[in-house]
Amino acid sequence: MTRTTLRRAAVLGTLGALTFSTTALGHAEVDQRLPKPGASLSSGPKTVYVSFTQQIKSGGSFTVTRGSRTVLRGKNDPRNVKRIIGKSSKRLAKGTYKVTWRATYIDGHRETGSWTFRVR
Repeated sequence: MTRTTLRRAAVLGTLGALTFSTTALGHAEVDQRLPKPGASLSSGPKTVYVSFTQQIKSGGSFTVTRGSRTVLRGKNDPRNVKRIIGKSSKRLAKGTYKVTWRATYIDGHRETGSWTFRVR
């Protein structure tokens, strides 16, 4: 092999290793939330969810509170391994709500978060 060929192989190998390690070590993030953070809705939702960019382990959950009262609980969605979901038989009433969630990703990384929305 020539020196130029060896240099090119070394550069390509280094770039490939850096690309793989960045992808492998990247943590999941929140992808979507329903209702959206800060939303002001004219009608209360029956479904609340938070979805992620990667699969989460079982045991993910959230609570939806209005004041000090829990009005809805969410758990792992059996149809989507990247989502925590909660469904109510009735629409949420007027008021300000806070969703507080927790999840553990497949890589073992734990995250928590929250957002609020309002039904007017």
